[in-house]
Amino acid sequence: MAIEYGTPARYLPAPRDNATGDLTRNALRAPDAPAFARWLGGAWHTITWAEFAELATTLAAGLVAAGIAPGDRVALMAGTGVDWVRADYAIWLAGAVSVPVPATAPRAEAEWILRDSGAVAAFTGDDRQYALMADAGVRHIWSTAAGGLEEPAAAREVERRRRALTSGTLATIVYPRGGAHGCRLSHGNLTAAVHAVTDEVFGPDTGLLVAVPLTDVVARVTQLKAVRGGALTAHATEPAHLTDALLSFRPTVLLAAPATLDGFDQGAARTAVAYGQALDTGRVPLSLRLRGRHPKQPARFGGRVTHVVTGGQLAPHLAWYLRGIGLTVLDGYARTETTGAVTGNVPGGTRTGTAGRPLPGCRVRVVEDGEVLVRGATVFHGHWGAPTPALDEDGWFHTGDRGRLDDGYLTITGRLPGRGQPG
Repeated sequence: MAIEYGTPARYLPAPRDNATGDLTRNALRAPDAPAFARWLGGAWHTITWAEFAELATTLAAGLVAAGIAPGDRVALMAGTGVDWVRADYAIWLAGAVSVPVPATAPRAEAEWILRDSGAVAAFTGDDRQYALMADAGVRHIWSTAAGGLEEPAAAREVERRRRALTSGTLATIVYPRGGAHGCRLSHGNLTAAVHAVTDEVFGPDTGLLVAVPLTDVVARVTQLKAVRGGALTAHATEPAHLTDALLSFRPTVLLAAPATLDGFDQGAARTAVAYGQALDTGRVPLSLRLRGRHPKQPARFGGRVTHVVTGGQLAPHLAWYLRGIGLTVLDGYARTETTGAVTGNVPGGTRTGTAGRPLPGCRVRVVEDGEVLVRGATVFHGHWGAPTPALDEDGWFHTGDRGRLDDGYLTITGRLPGRGQPG
């Protein structure tokens, strides 16, 4: 017997909605507010919304002048940072389709993505990536740090193309690791995913530190959510620099992978784990209250972090630890094919050890053999250039993951035999 649970949508993409709208709005309404922080010369330097929008627009004008047409695929292979975000927006502003390539992808994987997507141009971040694109025969290759083109005619064409974008326009082709087919995500998929994320966490006073590669769809949607909320974003460009970035940028929200969070040593934090576990029951024993939450622990996160966001379901001990030191944990279940998170533990609705309940606009069904099916406005439009048997005629995406639903809370228990790696 199938079990199904969903949360009503609070947003459905309108025909003219697209992923560039929030950036344009911020540049008009809060031009001088800080948008991004970049680490240069041993200090963080901020870029305003007006400055960032201008940087993205002039880069888009350069794409137009180079002959990039609406619908052309443009690869993006670079390290996580503000230049990556700028190139992503520039591709959209030019009406083109962004094709992320992991910065450290092996040559065979990168060549497969380029060949399969038919990328005609690329942005790269270093000499190795440039050489790889050149060897693969990509016609136009630019650095993500390249200057733009301040030419009125090209700028007018950029604005015309931006206005022509619709919620149904293809925005990006994202390739799950392992050589799988690319997933076609529209502008409507992206805007629906952004609206599904809680508004409570992201606002003008938020400082977001992204410690996940932006090729990951959860990181990309979180970045778009930060833009929508007018938050200030910084990026931990290398995993080894995360601790320094936490202490110097002092974010209020941290986006990190479960494996990264697990790297914070909890060996001496048994009290924090016990405290978090007790919070789940709604009763914290007096003995634990007297021992406290280990106030020194949050200092390792910069001293201001209130929320930790991750696209994967955390192990219970890790979730209890983070909750025990006073942080709100937002973990869940995410797939590339669903434009990121489908379910999530959200403020006021957390159940440790699960992936949370469906986010607004998402429905989850667990069928007789335990397979998890997903439907909603965030579900992709199928694979690029290949059949998509996992997407049925009723719009349900058959994930191949096995799980169970208890009171609407999803727990992933494994993978169905013969279904390969999850996307």
